Amino acid sequence: WEHRKIPQGFQIKTGSFSEDSRGRWYVNITCEIPDENWFQEPAPFGSDAGIDPGMKTILTTSDGTSYSRENITQRYAQQLAKAQRLRKKRHAKKINAKIKNSRQDWNHKKSFELSKQYQTIFFGNASSGKFARTRMAKGVYDAGWHQIKTFLSYKSLRRGGRMLEINERNSTVTCSICLLKTGPSGLSGLGIREWLCICGAVHDRDVNAAKNILRLGHETLSLGHIA
Repeated sequence: WEHRKIPQGFQIKTGSFSEDSRGRWYVNITCEIPDENWFQEPAPFGSDAGIDPGMKTILTTSDGTSYSRENITQRYAQQLAKAQRLRKKRHAKKINAKIKNSRQDWNHKKSFELSKQYQTIFFGNASSGKFARTRMAKGVYDAGWHQIKTFLSYKSLRRGGRMLEINERNSTVTCSICLLKTGPSGLSGLGIREWLCICGAVHDRDVNAAKNILRLGHETLSLGHIA
């Protein structure tokens, strides 16, 4: 069984063996292939987007598109707990693998979709480690922000684009219209999804943050802080 077909004109460079959590073995081959087999159809020229990572809504773009899914860890929580109580290690490993594969499949599909749509993607650098110390830890791990960023990075590169990580500090509390910090802040403000700025602008929390990330990305590029 092959995970994917190797393009014509390849040259094997290195290889390794690995075992997954279910005890299945794989041969991993690193190949060098011609450029024409690597690059894909480029994203529209000049199409930029800021992306705000979240938990309920995993990804929100600056043009208002939201990407969400159910919490995969919670979906299988009872099955996993039952298998662990009965000490069915093999079954528990199978459930954990299903959770991992389902999350990875969703992340692959959405990152592929985004890389086709946008030439430059500015991704907010939300800290998983900071949230991991709160009651939202399970939601953060299930969201898989780090994996999404990794997928976006190489998928964008294949289309001649790029994914850049941007400091998203204050992106949620700053109005994307007047740039005043009038939005809900702190962990207590996470439940507020829509807010009114003193300038009269009504904001969706995630869309506003994504717009600020896009603005900060452009400012960072103009200052030459990103190569």
